[in-house]
Amino acid sequence: MYVRPPIDAPVDIQLRFVRQRLIALETRIGKERQEADQRIARVQEAGQLTDARVQAAIAAVDAKVREVATGNVRMQLGGLLLVGIGSVISTLPAVFGWH
Repeated sequence: MYVRPPIDAPVDIQLRFVRQRLIALETRIGKERQEADQRIARVQEAGQLTDARVQAAIAAVDAKVREVATGNVRMQLGGLLLVGIGSVISTLPAVFGWH
Protein backbone atom coordinates (compact mmCIF):
# COMPACT_ATOMS: atom_id res chain seq x y z
CA MET A 1 0.00 0.00 0.00
CA TYR A 2 1.22 3.45 -0.84
CA VAL A 3 0.86 6.47 1.38
CA ARG A 4 0.47 9.59 -0.66
CA PRO A 5 2.55 12.51 0.52
CA PRO A 6 0.68 15.52 1.79
CA ILE A 7 -0.44 18.06 -0.80
CA ASP A 8 2.08 20.60 0.51
CA ALA A 9 5.04 18.15 0.41
CA PRO A 10 8.11 19.28 -1.51
CA VAL A 11 8.02 18.64 -5.26
CA ASP A 12 10.91 16.15 -5.17
CA ILE A 13 8.98 13.97 -2.66
CA GLN A 14 5.83 14.17 -4.76
CA LEU A 15 7.79 13.27 -7.91
CA ARG A 16 9.43 10.33 -6.14
CA PHE A 17 5.97 9.09 -5.12
CA VAL A 18 4.68 9.45 -8.68
CA ARG A 19 7.77 7.65 -10.01
CA GLN A 20 7.29 4.78 -7.54
CA ARG A 21 3.63 4.47 -8.49
CA LEU A 22 4.53 4.43 -12.21
CA ILE A 23 7.11 1.71 -11.64
CA ALA A 24 4.59 -0.30 -9.62
CA LEU A 25 1.96 0.14 -12.34
CA GLU A 26 4.40 -0.87 -15.08
CA THR A 27 5.30 -3.97 -13.09
CA ARG A 28 1.64 -4.83 -12.60
CA ILE A 29 0.88 -4.24 -16.28
CA GLY A 30 3.77 -6.54 -17.20
CA LYS A 31 2.48 -9.30 -14.93
CA GLU A 32 -1.09 -8.89 -16.19
CA ARG A 33 0.12 -9.00 -19.80
CA GLN A 34 2.14 -12.14 -19.09
CA GLU A 35 -0.87 -13.82 -17.46
CA ALA A 36 -3.10 -12.79 -20.38
CA ASP A 37 -0.56 -14.18 -22.87
CA GLN A 38 -0.49 -17.46 -20.94
CA ARG A 39 -4.29 -17.65 -20.97
CA ILE A 40 -4.36 -16.91 -24.70
CA ALA A 41 -1.78 -19.64 -25.30
CA ARG A 42 -3.85 -22.14 -23.28
CA VAL A 43 -7.01 -21.23 -25.20
CA GLN A 44 -5.21 -21.55 -28.54
CA GLU A 45 -3.79 -24.93 -27.52
CA ALA A 46 -7.23 -26.12 -26.42
CA GLY A 47 -8.65 -24.89 -29.73
CA GLN A 48 -6.01 -26.80 -31.68
CA LEU A 49 -6.68 -29.97 -29.68
CA THR A 50 -10.41 -29.58 -30.24
CA ASP A 51 -9.85 -29.01 -33.95
CA ALA A 52 -7.71 -32.16 -34.14
CA ARG A 53 -10.43 -34.16 -32.36
CA VAL A 54 -13.09 -32.78 -34.69
CA GLN A 55 -11.02 -33.62 -37.76
CA ALA A 56 -10.47 -37.16 -36.44
CA ALA A 57 -14.20 -37.57 -35.76
CA ILE A 58 -15.06 -36.31 -39.25
CA ALA A 59 -12.56 -38.73 -40.77
CA ALA A 60 -14.07 -41.60 -38.77
CA VAL A 61 -17.59 -40.69 -39.89
CA ASP A 62 -16.42 -40.42 -43.52
CA ALA A 63 -14.81 -43.86 -43.28
CA LYS A 64 -17.98 -45.32 -41.75
CA VAL A 65 -20.14 -43.75 -44.50
CA ARG A 66 -17.86 -45.23 -47.18
CA GLU A 67 -17.95 -48.61 -45.45
CA VAL A 68 -21.75 -48.59 -45.21
CA ALA A 69 -22.15 -47.36 -48.79
CA THR A 70 -19.82 -49.97 -50.28
CA GLY A 71 -21.26 -52.72 -48.07
CA ASN A 72 -24.75 -51.77 -49.20
CA VAL A 73 -23.69 -51.84 -52.87
CA ARG A 74 -22.11 -55.26 -52.40
CA MET A 75 -25.26 -56.53 -50.74
CA GLN A 76 -27.40 -55.17 -53.57
CA LEU A 77 -25.15 -56.75 -56.20
CA GLY A 78 -25.31 -60.07 -54.36
CA GLY A 79 -29.10 -59.80 -54.23
CA LEU A 80 -29.27 -59.03 -57.94
CA LEU A 81 -27.07 -62.04 -58.66
CA LEU A 82 -29.38 -64.26 -56.61
CA VAL A 83 -32.47 -62.87 -58.37
CA GLY A 84 -30.80 -63.48 -61.71
CA ILE A 85 -29.91 -67.06 -60.79
CA GLY A 86 -33.44 -67.60 -59.47
CA SER A 87 -34.90 -66.27 -62.69
CA VAL A 88 -32.73 -68.58 -64.77
CA ILE A 89 -33.58 -71.58 -62.59
CA SER A 90 -37.31 -70.79 -62.71
CA THR A 91 -37.24 -70.81 -66.53
CA LEU A 92 -35.39 -74.14 -66.79
CA PRO A 93 -38.49 -76.35 -66.47
CA ALA A 94 -40.21 -74.46 -69.27
CA VAL A 95 -37.08 -74.57 -71.47
CA PHE A 96 -36.53 -78.32 -71.00
CA GLY A 97 -40.19 -79.20 -70.86
CA TRP A 98 -40.13 -80.43 -67.27
CA HIS A 99 -43.55 -80.35 -65.76
